[in-house]
Amino acid sequence: MCGFEPLLPSETVREGRSGLLPEILAWQSDPELSVVCSAGGELKLRGVEIAAWQAIKIPRKWDAPDRRPDKLPVPQLAAMFGRLRLAMSAWMEALDHLTPSR
Repeated sequence: MCGFEPLLPSETVREGRSGLLPEILAWQSDPELSVVCSAGGELKLRGVEIAAWQAIKIPRKWDAPDRRPDKLPVPQLAAMFGRLRLAMSAWMEALDHLTPSR
């Protein structure tokens, strides 16, 4: 069995700029299973769903041409899609034994 692959970055909450309320940077739900009961009483897995989101800092478009532009979110996006790729691979490996044999 493969190890757990997180969908989210390690930091999902940080102290807010005002210091009063925390800022939520990412969230993930618990897995939800969809199961069907066959006529013979077998439970068959129909699907697995996990909802998740991550805040990505988008660069601003400044009106002042002398203002230095914000950094592009390329590293954030690359890290997010890298975690997603690893998590999907882990799920496929873990569920591979459920594929019907032919």
